[in-house]
Amino acid sequence: MPYETIRREKGLEPDRPAVIFGAGNKLRAGGPYRSLLQHFEERLEGSQALLIVGYSFRDAHVNAILTEWVNADHARRMVVLDKSAERLGAFPRNLLDMTFGNYLWWMASSHPERVQLIPGTAKDGLADAITAAVKGWT
Repeated sequence: MPYETIRREKGLEPDRPAVIFGAGNKLRAGGPYRSLLQHFEERLEGSQALLIVGYSFRDAHVNAILTEWVNADHARRMVVLDKSAERLGAFPRNLLDMTFGNYLWWMASSHPERVQLIPGTAKDGLADAITAAVKGWT
């Protein structure tokens, strides 16, 4: 029976990490996304710090994993590098419509020891973001 998979081409293995982008429903029964998400969750569980770069916070299944992770241990911390980090603080009129990004902004404001937002691009802010995630807050 056919199934969706990543095809490996002999001699074309990547020489550095790669990212797979999905479209539509990424959590369908077949394909690599479910196993990638499970691997992400397993690796995250053993971590005390998480550096997030280039994520829109629009995937509910990823946000659920991040929420469970950060709530499970108050010593865990997130560092978010985003060139428009201020957009996370744009609260909706109805608090029931808050996004995960809104909550991160609130956490960064009220619990800066747990969440830090660093405005900048990966090119300009990655070194500071890595330092914050590894050694503590800048």
